[in-house]
Amino acid sequence: MESHADQRLRHLYTGDSVWYIARTARDRSPGIEEANADQALIEHLFLSEVRGGAAYAQHPVSIRATRVLDGRTEVFLDKCAIGTRGKRYDFAEEALCRLLPFGVDDGELAGVCGLRVSHIDSRGIHLRLVQAPAAHLTLVGPTAAHWKQLVAEHHKAVSAAGSTPLWDRQRYGEAEHAFHARHPKFGEHEAGMSLLTSGILRRIGMWHTTSNAFCTRYWQAGHQTMVWELRHLYGTRPAHDEFAALFRKPLWGPPLVVLKQHCDCHSRRPDAGGRPHPDFERQCTFEFHHQDRPGVLEIRFRTGRPRNDDEPEVRADLEAAGADPAWLGRVLPRRKILVPAG
Repeated sequence: MESHADQRLRHLYTGDSVWYIARTARDRSPGIEEANADQALIEHLFLSEVRGGAAYAQHPVSIRATRVLDGRTEVFLDKCAIGTRGKRYDFAEEALCRLLPFGVDDGELAGVCGLRVSHIDSRGIHLRLVQAPAAHLTLVGPTAAHWKQLVAEHHKAVSAAGSTPLWDRQRYGEAEHAFHARHPKFGEHEAGMSLLTSGILRRIGMWHTTSNAFCTRYWQAGHQTMVWELRHLYGTRPAHDEFAALFRKPLWGPPLVVLKQHCDCHSRRPDAGGRPHPDFERQCTFEFHHQDRPGVLEIRFRTGRPRNDDEPEVRADLEAAGADPAWLGRVLPRRKILVPAG
């Protein structure tokens, strides 16, 4: 059974609701379970392909929480995201368009190779992998009716473009076989990174509960490195020491250690006019890695120059996406910015 302190930690790491965590605490042991190979692969492919953070949303990278259950993992998606010029879009629809595989007319493959829609029910849309039979990921957010509508509309659009939907087939399609023939080491590379990426997804709440960044983006650099870039408001302290402590916490943190670190918090760099300024375009970089497995997590804690022009627009986009006012007060506090003259 989890203690109250453990329940607080579970909320901090996963972002899951305090109510659900308290209600199910009797049935759980403290800590976050590591995924098996099949489950780690589908979680890795999901996070790598969705590539959240390109727009402002209620939570960093448009994911509210994750919940690890017996035999599957649930990922709770934000309802919407705000893109360039304030364009509002359905994030569940965006995720499906990125994830569901189809063969295009020139034989290329789009989406995640081997990903299949198993079924849709009141919990959400259930995804499986042909190459990893034990893998099971559930995306939670829209109603079952809305999920079915999104899948049907995507199927219609893909077919109308002359492409072949593959997410409803039991076996690999022609485009997936061709993809593996062109990239014979794809499975090996993805499996090598899967435990690292899965560990991040299962602790997705950290980017909201611990980070002080108003914008979070991530991408995979090569086969062995995942980069997370956290953008901070001028004058806001990056929480890199807190992240390092969370990674080291027994039972709860991913088994990562600091490989390299560079702290730029106290640097003095000249501004455009050659005058020194303590917080002009600084970046603290921390690299974490497994002690006995491949994969590097690089986190860039960036702080931009003081400026007035875009902060109101960023705040308006985050408010339109439904961001929590208390979180907004922490990462985008309302204040007057004093910029050096000249």
